[in-house]
Amino acid sequence: MYCRFRRSFQHSDLTKSTSFHNGMTDGWAYIAEGTDLIVLAFRGTSSTRNWDTDFQVALVHPENTDRQLRVHKGFYQAFVRLNEGTLGIKEKLDVVKEATKGAVPIYITGHSLGGALAQIAGAVLGSDQIAACYTPLAHRASAISISIYG
Repeated sequence: MYCRFRRSFQHSDLTKSTSFHNGMTDGWAYIAEGTDLIVLAFRGTSSTRNWDTDFQVALVHPENTDRQLRVHKGFYQAFVRLNEGTLGIKEKLDVVKEATKGAVPIYITGHSLGGALAQIAGAVLGSDQIAACYTPLAHRASAISISIYG
């Protein structure tokens, strides 16, 4: 998956990519950087460990978000594990936001499990620089969800 992701950007403006892997839930996320946009993408369900994540259906409150927000426990735990430590998603995005002085929009996306993680990322990482969250076929009732931030 990682090699296909990097090759797909060879002929686009997205020239730099960073990958994040969580061995505990087999989650993957990528940040692709270009001069006119930044993309945070989450991979969807593709392993047995991902299905274990999918089946943790209790609702939990993500830290530092609207107190009424509740999200799927398994999805939130997978996001937290991808976001942990000095090499986590939030820390990388903070570096990117500082380098771009907030002028380059960030788009968040994912399919299936990745779509759920993208929506959680939008809520947890929310900033004025996040332009939109595109989640085709996310784990929810509708087929396509587009959330606009800022």
